[in-house]
Amino acid sequence: FDPGYVGSHLSISNGTAKLVTDPDQVLAEIGVVASETPSKNITLEDPEEQSSSDALTSMPQSTSDLVEKAELDAAVINAKLTMLELAGAAKNVGNGMWGKM
Repeated sequence: FDPGYVGSHLSISNGTAKLVTDPDQVLAEIGVVASETPSKNITLEDPEEQSSSDALTSMPQSTSDLVEKAELDAAVINAKLTMLELAGAAKNVGNGMWGKM
């Protein structure tokens, strides 16, 4: 035990820090959707779905942020995000946060 690392040891032991061994663990911890498969080339004919898809990024965003970016009603964006998720183009990462697949 090196006394110089007492702060790090305390952070890990009280749960405010985590040990990781891979960069993907860091991305998962902050909620970044890292897809192992190449993104699907999905043709969207619905302009509202296209607008919703265009607003998505690989970094999770709240539904309210997507409403603002896509300039759509909250009910519409929720419906379109669900359809995009079913098509494999979007991922609900929890807490009302969405990312692009």
